[in-house]
Amino acid sequence: MSSYNAGDKYEEHIYTCLKSVGAAYGERGGASSASDIKLCVNGHIINVECKFVGADYGQKKLSYFNGGWSWDDPDQVTEYY
Repeated sequence: MSSYNAGDKYEEHIYTCLKSVGAAYGERGGASSASDIKLCVNGHIINVECKFVGADYGQKKLSYFNGGWSWDDPDQVTEYY
């Protein structure tokens, strides 16, 4: 299975779960320049980018540990976030 297909299936699964509880807003972006998923939280639209395990995000990677997120290799780019 290619990483695109695995990532697309993951995105579809997340979208379906969120839509089933009324949290997804509109349609998912899929392989386009649109956000993968939009959430409606307290009347605000939040754009979400879904990544399957092992995928990178602009060649950057976040890890979740002890209740928090951190950059794996902090640098000048990650300082913006």
